Amino acid sequence: MTVKLFVGSTEVASVSSNGSGIWTANTSALTDGIRIIRAQAVDLGGRSSAASNAINFIIDTVAPVVSSVSASTVDGTYGSGSVINPTVTFSETVTHTVAPALTLETGTSDAVATYSSGSGSATYTFAFTVANGHSSADLDYVGTGSLSGTVRDAAGNTAVLTLAAPGAANSLGSNRNIVIDGVIGTVTTVSSDLANGIYPATTVVDIKVNFTRAMTVTGTPVLALNTSPAKSASYLSGSGSSTLIFRYTIATGDTAADLNYAATGSLTAGTIKDSAGNDANRTLPGTATSNSLGGSKNIEVAGNTQTPSLSVNVSATNAYVGTAITPINVNNSTGNDNTNDGRAITYVCVYDETVNGTMDSGGTPC
Repeated sequence: MTVKLFVGSTEVASVSSNGSGIWTANTSALTDGIRIIRAQAVDLGGRSSAASNAINFIIDTVAPVVSSVSASTVDGTYGSGSVINPTVTFSETVTHTVAPALTLETGTSDAVATYSSGSGSATYTFAFTVANGHSSADLDYVGTGSLSGTVRDAAGNTAVLTLAAPGAANSLGSNRNIVIDGVIGTVTTVSSDLANGIYPATTVVDIKVNFTRAMTVTGTPVLALNTSPAKSASYLSGSGSSTLIFRYTIATGDTAADLNYAATGSLTAGTIKDSAGNDANRTLPGTATSNSLGGSKNIEVAGNTQTPSLSVNVSATNAYVGTAITPINVNNSTGNDNTNDGRAITYVCVYDETVNGTMDSGGTPC
C-alpha cells in the first residue's frame, strides 16, 4: 500500500508501508513554519482512502542566536564582594546540555560569570562576585567568543553563541554602565608635620597616614605607638581624602627615643573604606623603612622630664627640661648643668645694673 502526504492540496511525499501498515516519510519540501499535514492511503488497485485527520507540525531548522547581553544589576560602582548578574537573551526559548559561562574583562584577572537561571526561557542569567584586583571602567565581556556551553532550542538546533563586539550595540558595555572597582587602597607612607626634636609632656603630635586612594572613615581607628608605656594615636580627621590624621598627646612619663608605630599591624579599630566600599589594606610600611614614621622623622618623646626650677635671682635662656639646676654663681656669666635624664642645660647669668644688681632677662652679662 502506498501512503501519500499532503500539505493543503500539494503532495509532499509518497512512501510504501510495510506488512504491518507502518511507514516512514522523509521530505525536504517543507519549509520552516507551522505546517498542517494529512495522509491518504492508495491500494494496489489504485483506490484511495479518505484523507486522515490533520496533524500540525512546526518545522524549525534555524539555530538560536544571541540577540543581546545586558545585566539585571543596576548601573553603578561595585567593589570587592559585590555580586554582578549579567544576562544573555537569545532569539528564542532555549535549554542547555552544557551549562554556559560568560568571561568578563576585569583587568589583569578576567572574571567568569557562571550560569544561574533561565533554562526554558529566552533569557539566561549569570553571576560572578567581584574579587580583590578586579577593575573595569565599563564592564563588558572579553570578546565575541566569550560565551561558552551547549545551548539548544526545542527542535534541537544548537545555538550560535557569537556575541556582539564589546562596546558595540547589544553588548553588555553598551546596555549597562557598571563600574568594577575591586582595587584595594594601601598605606604608602606614615609621617608628621611636627619638626624633628625632643618634646615634653602636653606636646600634641599629629601623625599622617597616607593611602593610595581616598578613604572614608567610620568609628575611631587607632594607631598603636612604640612609646613606653604603650600609647596610641586616635583618628582625628581626613575622611574623604587619601591622608588620614591621627593625634597623640604626650603624657607625663611617656618616652620613645624615636617615635614610631609599634608594628606593621598597628592600625586597628573603626572602618576605613574607599568609595567602592572596599576595606583598606591597613598593613603599614615596615618600622625600619624610610616610609615609616620613625624612618621619615626623628621625634623623641620626653614626657619624663621636668621644667627647670631656678633660684629667685637667676634665669636660664636655653633650659626647658630637667630638674632644678644648681645655684648659679653670679660671678660667672655662663655655666652648665644636667636634667634628671642626663640632658645638658646651658644657662647665662645676666643682671640689671640700674636696679641694684637684681637679675632679669633684660640685664647685661655678669
